[in-house]
Amino acid sequence: MSCALNLSSVVLPCYPEQPIWPESPFTSPADVERPGAFSPCKYFPPELQESALKQALATKLNPYHFICWHNPYKLDMSTLTDDDLPALVSPPGFQPLRRASTEMQSLTFLKVLHVGTNTIVSRICIGDTTFALKLFFGNDGSARFVRECTAYAHFNHFNLAEAGAVPGCSGWLELDTHVVLGAFAKLGNAPVHWRESSLKGILLEDLTGGESLSIHNATDNGVAEQVMRSLRKIHTAHVMHGSITPTNVIVFTAKPRAVWVGFSHSACNNHQDIGLAKVSRTSLLAELAAGWDLLFAKLVPDSLIGFERDEDTVDPETICGPVVHHREPPIPLRPRVPASSVEEEIACRLLAYPEANVFSWDPPLAHLTPPPKYDHQFDTPEFLRENAIAYDEYLDNSLSRWYGNCPLLIYDRDTANKAPPFKEYAAPAPVTKLSSQTAIEFLEHIAPWSNHPLMRVRIGNEERLLKIFSSGRVPGRRDSKSNKERFKLELEAYGHLIQYGACTLGPRTRGSGFEYRNSHGVREEPAWVYPIFDDGSFASALVLEYFPNTEAISWDTLTPSRADLALRALSCVHGAYVLYQDYETLSNFLIVPATLERPERVVVIDFDHALTPPNLKVARMTLLNELITVWGMFYNTMLPNRRMFCPEPVHPHKVNF
Repeated sequence: MSCALNLSSVVLPCYPEQPIWPESPFTSPADVERPGAFSPCKYFPPELQESALKQALATKLNPYHFICWHNPYKLDMSTLTDDDLPALVSPPGFQPLRRASTEMQSLTFLKVLHVGTNTIVSRICIGDTTFALKLFFGNDGSARFVRECTAYAHFNHFNLAEAGAVPGCSGWLELDTHVVLGAFAKLGNAPVHWRESSLKGILLEDLTGGESLSIHNATDNGVAEQVMRSLRKIHTAHVMHGSITPTNVIVFTAKPRAVWVGFSHSACNNHQDIGLAKVSRTSLLAELAAGWDLLFAKLVPDSLIGFERDEDTVDPETICGPVVHHREPPIPLRPRVPASSVEEEIACRLLAYPEANVFSWDPPLAHLTPPPKYDHQFDTPEFLRENAIAYDEYLDNSLSRWYGNCPLLIYDRDTANKAPPFKEYAAPAPVTKLSSQTAIEFLEHIAPWSNHPLMRVRIGNEERLLKIFSSGRVPGRRDSKSNKERFKLELEAYGHLIQYGACTLGPRTRGSGFEYRNSHGVREEPAWVYPIFDDGSFASALVLEYFPNTEAISWDTLTPSRADLALRALSCVHGAYVLYQDYETLSNFLIVPATLERPERVVVIDFDHALTPPNLKVARMTLLNELITVWGMFYNTMLPNRRMFCPEPVHPHKVNF
């Protein structure tokens, strides 16, 4: 796949008939099947691995459970139901599983492999061929036998054994209980007493040489990939496994091959048991998502540090807060209709930006607003210390993927190059220029450290902010633009922000142009104003909305909620066809406190680096890439680094998410 979007709504209408990924070579959706060679960072020293394992054993939570990002198959459109999808119809010609033509006299029991509550699996020999014989007994044995027979009949019909996804099945048979007990007695096994006079079983391929899926083989030689492929092939037979556990997968690491077994809880499209989940496109895709979670949210992260799970292991899903989709600024919502193809989904959600704001879709795009994470409270001082040591040495934070990866990423350059030109752009009208006779009362010089003087002023009955661009160049700036050039850039940006409603939405301050001669009307003001105008030139200024009691986003003030608010504000700036370019200056993101009228919000300030059309740098992909970069700055750098360097290891972040 060529993007990081959750494509479950595209996959669902044609799942399981159409493959999700090319069969050869293996290409994963958004490259999530094998992310970063299953490592949280480029350099992962043994000391850090050891401290992570100690923490996991002590807290029952793997601190690296997140390394494989977010599940791409978890359906992110709850409004999409089976009633909206094409019917799942099994092909004609289905035949029940046939009875094996085997006499008891020709059957030799070799070894008891597994004894369960209702089943017992043995290795047997018929002639020169070995098989696995799975016998069923007990109260639920008969129902389990019927389910497995039905499942294997489907597999035989679809030739899944030849594909290696399930064991080959030679049919079912019925054996006298006393004869079976006698055979077990000779092997030294004494199973529980069976009330049945005869036992029914199925004759399966002998999987000698395989081993159960575990943390010790999940990352070997493409095993994880094959597990997912095999599960998808099972679904092509319209069979839902019903028990996604490591013990139900036998893997052969040398080939590689992954074989799903244990179909006692399975359900089939044309054989629905009462009490079992209905087989549908939605339920099959949900099971594929469960398979992904088993591998990439559990086994693969656990294999990284050698963590063996038990029944008390903490589920990371239980320590995430609810996702809050802010309505500040109040971006108009767009109904999100499932696309018919991956290409159409990318075109609608990503390549239509910024006219189609990525935060405007309803339902929202998965993981664009990550849920707040609370697992940092499990961090031990030793783990944080070793992580900081590794960071100081390698400049690589192993916690960087704590919040996953940005879902807006497009990996394929050819796909990104398909972004069309702007369709709705129209040049804005000039910003209103205030008269030089406007009465201005200077109240306060509020930012003496700023590159441009910032004055709190009163115009009429309202307080405003006056941002003054005097002549000359700002010393120490990274480019050579004069202040008048900067004023022109910011004035042009405000023209776009006003034209396209970004100011009324709230992500930006309102602005109006102002040009002031140094000698006009200033002499009656406080003496500290004089140096601003003493060079004899015109001073250009912007009259902006004034926000009292604000604080800038910083490493100390950033929270997941504020990161989301800042990204929404930036997306509204992009909606005005403004390429911001100054996002690395964190003080340009201001946190405006909540009032009785409005909740807390983040506004973007300082546009003297911004570009607008017709500058060729302002294009769909440059705007989208800027949003992606800022997403990564907040969620992949600042929040993970804040967790790593927090001075309070017991409960690092005492903030309101």
